[in-house]
Amino acid sequence: MVRSLLQVIEDVTDLSTTPRDNPSIMNYIYRNGNDVTFDQALSAIKEFTNIYNDGVIPKNLECLQRVGIENISRSITTPK
Repeated sequence: MVRSLLQVIEDVTDLSTTPRDNPSIMNYIYRNGNDVTFDQALSAIKEFTNIYNDGVIPKNLECLQRVGIENISRSITTPK
């Protein structure tokens, strides 16, 4: 499930606002292996934006910033 969600983020990333020398979000998150939890992925997205985008979430990922990663995490992981 985590990989599928990250793939959605990768697919909507505006490549014109992301420098070519930056790794893709997927490559960055999975750089240490294939077993990534949702919390690790959220933390890695924050790290990625701080390292490569000066804390700015790329244009098409503004929805994550607007809603808040913590709220997205809760909405996905909280049973209904």
